[in-house]
Amino acid sequence: MNFISHRRRLWVAFFFLLSVGLALMSCTDNPNALSSSRSSKDDAENFLAGAQKRLFDLSIKGGRADWVKSTFITDDTELMAAEANENLI
Repeated sequence: MNFISHRRRLWVAFFFLLSVGLALMSCTDNPNALSSSRSSKDDAENFLAGAQKRLFDLSIKGGRADWVKSTFITDDTELMAAEANENLI
């Protein structure tokens, strides 16, 4: 048996064992799977709601800072608008 065919057999064996392991992991009967799924869905919805609120608040603050910078053109107002934009980004 030459080196290339031996290496090929090792790779085939590796992928076979990997696929069997993944198949066994996906076939578990977990009674908590539904409640775990519900919990993770609630966590995701709470995260998105918090992120949307934070983005909205930062957008309002950035808009106000930009308006002040455009109305009262000074170094301080430009710095304030730049910081608000950095927080938004």
